[in-house]
Amino acid sequence: MVLAPRLFRSRRRNGPGKTDEKPVLLRTNTQIARHTQHVRKEWWGLKHFLTSSNLLWLLVFVPMGILGGHNGWSSTFVFTTSMLGILPLAMLLSNATEELAAVAGEVLGALLNATFGNAVEMIVSFS
Repeated sequence: MVLAPRLFRSRRRNGPGKTDEKPVLLRTNTQIARHTQHVRKEWWGLKHFLTSSNLLWLLVFVPMGILGGHNGWSSTFVFTTSMLGILPLAMLLSNATEELAAVAGEVLGALLNATFGNAVEMIVSFS
């Protein structure tokens, strides 16, 4: 179970049986400013990622292919949408592999490229 962070303290005891009903803010203005900057930075990163390639708009075909397969639509439609959907996924997989290889070092990076470079072909051959 995931609990949300407590922003407010609901009651504070002032004495025996007496409570102050006014909520007390537990975060300071500095913490709120840092959180806002973090959210803006993450939003910019997501926006940059989504606009970085012209192929990413093809991601809309991934759920269409899945829905078509489950709902019994024509096999030509399901194949076409799945084929169009796998193109940006293959690009994302190759970008992620290159980023990991740059961090992991020369030998491990070559192993990662050799392993995950053929992952798309293996997925297509199994389906």
